[in-house]
Amino acid sequence: MAISIDDIRKATCKAIVEGSSTFRPDQIRAYERAIEMETDKKSKWVLEKTLENSQISESKKSCIM
Repeated sequence: MAISIDDIRKATCKAIVEGSSTFRPDQIRAYERAIEMETDKKSKWVLEKTLENSQISESKKSCIM
């Protein structure tokens, strides 16, 4: 049985959503502390977007494609 591109896409999407929406409370606090302490504008943006995306994914449990 061959695996279709759509099957791969769905499995990848599921893995990304699960991986980015299962932050433990200590991980969230670590991101928040890192954001407060980060001085590099671009690095801070990445941290903020990572945390924001995990919160959106957690609430929606969906993949944006």
